[in-house]
Amino acid sequence: MKQFFSAPEAMTIENGTVIKYCGDSNTVVIPEGVTEIAECAFFRKAHIKEIVLPQSLKKIGKFAFYGACGFADLRLPEGLEEVGEYAFSRCCFREAVLPKTLKRIEKETFSYNDNLRRAIFPEGICEIGEGAFHCCRRLAEVKLPKSIKKIGSYAFIACDALADLRLPEGCETGRDFFSKPKWGKGFKK
Repeated sequence: MKQFFSAPEAMTIENGTVIKYCGDSNTVVIPEGVTEIAECAFFRKAHIKEIVLPQSLKKIGKFAFYGACGFADLRLPEGLEEVGEYAFSRCCFREAVLPKTLKRIEKETFSYNDNLRRAIFPEGICEIGEGAFHCCRRLAEVKLPKSIKKIGSYAFIACDALADLRLPEGCETGRDFFSKPKWGKGFKK
């Protein structure tokens, strides 16, 4: 398969923010200097197989990559501070590697990702929002750092492959934050 990269003219960038992407490239490289990806900028761009995010990125808006289900893995750059609600919902990557600079995972950020198998949380993340990993049915590996203080309702509900979830001491949990498969061990504090 022919691999080609995004042309700068396929992206609307204003004041360091990617506003919209209208290209058809397999690989999208967001240029260094971009600090924000706006709401819905890559909404349902399922043809994207690889996304390269700049080290300068600080914020990803709500629904920014919703339904952009072509890329296999997600590596968010160090320095990223905010990822909006539903930003990566209905994507298809297998692994999510989160940066130390991200303190909170918002509502439904990674929900309905049928291929997600592993989520890597570095020390520093304090809160996982409501439904953040809801219906990630193949999610099997989650290691929560000691810095997690709060997990919202339904955060790991319907994660059928997640048989074991160990909570850090003192972590608050919302209602039905985890559904235990009938064959699993459940969660432990």
